[in-house]
Amino acid sequence: MAMSRTAGAQRQIAGQLLRAGTSVGANAEEAKASFGRRDFAYRNAVVLREARESKFWLRLIRACGLADPNAVEPLLAEANELVGIYTATVRTAKEPAPQGPPSGEQKRNRATGSSDPDGK
Repeated sequence: MAMSRTAGAQRQIAGQLLRAGTSVGANAEEAKASFGRRDFAYRNAVVLREARESKFWLRLIRACGLADPNAVEPLLAEANELVGIYTATVRTAKEPAPQGPPSGEQKRNRATGSSDPDGK
């Protein structure tokens, strides 16, 4: 897209799209290095927010006819896919963590039907 060569609002919109779009990638990389489930959910929520912002700028560009629709449509489709992926990622990450396998003692108690730790 040649939008950034045009002075004024078009350049500003192109800059906003550039910042939001590159932020998606940078924050996705940061999410990979998160310290736990809550941090992972938070960092991916930032990715989702930036992907939605990118989608907004692309829709604005399309609506105002600021770029060739043939160039914008594939980018908008990609932004829609990213929003879907990160929506699911954040939703899953916010769910309670699955419990690990039961310990040997818990397995024995289930097998015998006993809640007594001594298995009686």
